[in-house]
Amino acid sequence: MSELTEYQRIISDQIKKVLEKRLTPIVAQLDEEERELPFEIWDLFHEMGLLTHVIPPQYGGTEESSLTTLCILLEEVSKVCLSSGLSCLSSALLQLALLKGGTEGQREHYFQRILNRRTILAVCVTEPGCGSDAAAIKTKAEKIGSKYKINGTKTFITNGGIADLYFTWAVTDKRKKARGISCFIVAKGTPGLRVGKKEKKMGLRASPTTEVIYDDALIPEEDLLGGIEGTGFNILMEIFDITRIAMGALAV
Repeated sequence: MSELTEYQRIISDQIKKVLEKRLTPIVAQLDEEERELPFEIWDLFHEMGLLTHVIPPQYGGTEESSLTTLCILLEEVSKVCLSSGLSCLSSALLQLALLKGGTEGQREHYFQRILNRRTILAVCVTEPGCGSDAAAIKTKAEKIGSKYKINGTKTFITNGGIADLYFTWAVTDKRKKARGISCFIVAKGTPGLRVGKKEKKMGLRASPTTEVIYDDALIPEEDLLGGIEGTGFNILMEIFDITRIAMGALAV
């Protein structure tokens, strides 16, 4: 078993000390009252690199960016607040989706945005009729000129209602089944995008879980992840593989 690097030891110790001081005193009340994390805590996560740590150095990220380091950090966060670990994980996974499936222009634009200011991300796959079976989703995206019109409903969305960017999987060609699924980056405030009901949960209650509804939401074609239709399913399967590792880190 390999030892932690000096950087990993230092940053995990720093995060532990800061979160014990700033987050530990409020987590029980947040859970009891079913209130999401205050945005000043999200700002703290951003300052500590918890929302940016998978961004590689060529895009302005850290030289120490790695899945191993991310898991170490998620372990420390989850010791204090599992809701926080889950919410940070959603943002990290979508940065990996950008890294693996985005165009060079998308990576440069969105990584810069994420590094410059606190940016919360949401994975929008699960639907009422098919759960997380991505190949069976019904949300549709229709090309209209230089835009895509999205219609459908997602459910059980982590960070729903507080996210700045919603990575949305939708069908662009139903004849192709899984190969006809694409991913779109939908910004908060997009006309036609709205948040539905918030779920009442038995746990993880400081991490909001909601419906996300698309009603003729118009998305610029530049925000089709990867710039090519039909690549969404493969991108999703790649980040689902990483999700399993990261969820293990939360569970530890």
